[in-house]
Amino acid sequence: MAYQEPPSNKSAVRRAGQAISAGSATDDDYLLVDKWRSAHGYVINTFQAWLKGHINKREYYIEFAQRLKRRNTVIDKLKRRNSAGDPLILDVSAMHDFAGCRMIFNDVQQLEDFRSYIHSTQVMRNVEHVLRHEPNKYNYIDSPKSTGYRGIHDVYRHFPRGSTRSQEKKPWDGLLVELQYRTRAQHAWATAVEISDLLDGERTKFDLDISERGQFFAIASEIIARRHESLSRAYIEISVVSHGVV
Repeated sequence: MAYQEPPSNKSAVRRAGQAISAGSATDDDYLLVDKWRSAHGYVINTFQAWLKGHINKREYYIEFAQRLKRRNTVIDKLKRRNSAGDPLILDVSAMHDFAGCRMIFNDVQQLEDFRSYIHSTQVMRNVEHVLRHEPNKYNYIDSPKSTGYRGIHDVYRHFPRGSTRSQEKKPWDGLLVELQYRTRAQHAWATAVEISDLLDGERTKFDLDISERGQFFAIASEIIARRHESLSRAYIEISVVSHGVV
C-alpha cells in the first residue's frame, strides 16, 4: 500500500492551518492540511503493528482500535476558539492526535501494568520512537479533566527502525501519534458524551462552556470512578453515599 508523504514545507502547512482558522483559506490550503493529515496513516500502521505484537504477549484481554482523524474534524478543530475569541490550535503541524491508537482495559491495574511494560527499557530498546513528554503529563486518571474525562495519553514522535541512524531522513520521521489508555468504565463514559454531543451538536467533550449537561457528565464520571474503580479524584468535598447517589 502506498502511503501519502507529508508536505516537505512544514511552514506552509502551518500557514495553511492559520488561514483555515481565520476563515481566509483557499482550496490549496485545505489540500495541504489534508495531505499532512493523510500522511499520518503511515504512522498508524507502524504503531498498530508494534502495539498489537505486545498486546498479544499479555495474559489479559486488551481491546485495540486505531483511527486517522477525519478531515472535517480537523477543520472544525482549527476553527474552534476559546471564550476570548482566540484560536485553540495555533500550529496544525504540531497537533498530536492526527494518528491515534486506543487501548481499553478491564481495570486500572491492567492499564498501568501494560503502560509500564510499554515504557520499559525491555520494550523501548528495540524501537526508536520517542516519548514527547514526561510520563504523567497527560495522566487524566490521577488528574481528570474538568469535563470528567479520564484516561492516560502518551504522545510519541515516530521514527521507523533505523531512521535515527540513517543519514537519509525518511518522510514520516518525527510525525506524532497519540496513544490512549482507558478502562472499560472510562470508555463507556466517553462514548456516552460523544453520542450526547452527536445528537444535538453540543460540544460537551471540548470544555468550551460549562453547561448543565457538562456538569452532569463531570459528576457522573466521578461517581463511576468511585463505584467501579475505587478512585476519588474530583468533587472531594462531596460524599456521593451521603447524598444517596450511590
